[in-house]
Amino acid sequence: MSMLNAQEQRVLAAVMAAHRKITHFEAAAQIASRNAEEVARLLRDGDASGYLPKSFGPGAKRKS
Repeated sequence: MSMLNAQEQRVLAAVMAAHRKITHFEAAAQIASRNAEEVARLLRDGDASGYLPKSFGPGAKRKS
């Protein structure tokens, strides 16, 4: 493996940092998607557990 010069090392570090940020963003998007699916399930099931705030319940006014 060849040694990288200073500029190549900076570019490599920037690419690796960008990759980490993208990976974290993708993980956050997956969590948000699962949360949205859970809220949709609770809404479909009528939220028998009372987990959702009343503003999500049936007949709640929504902003347009």
